[in-house]
Amino acid sequence: MLVIRSDTLHTQRLAATSRCPIGKVARELDIHPNLLHTWRRKFLKEGDKAFVGKGRVTPEGAEIRRIKKQLPTVVPTMTEWGMIIFMLFAGLGAAYNLRRQKRVRS
Repeated sequence: MLVIRSDTLHTQRLAATSRCPIGKVARELDIHPNLLHTWRRKFLKEGDKAFVGKGRVTPEGAEIRRIKKQLPTVVPTMTEWGMIIFMLFAGLGAAYNLRRQKRVRS
């Protein structure tokens, strides 16, 4: 069952103000009681701000998004890639030579 923000808030208000057991409310709405308990805890803790919905974020989420935009995306240039590959082959060549020298000595 697809539950949108307004349905979630309505359900939480119903569960929070109703004298009915949560299990009964969950059965009537055809959702799992554990989901309703989770929603209820979140609603009681954060109120209407608990379910921000698609496109709207919490202040913390907005701050994280803003900081991520400020971080530069680091992509190595062709010259840097060349150095990375050169160092990789140099390291592999050195390891190969060390193994070869061990075999010659033995």
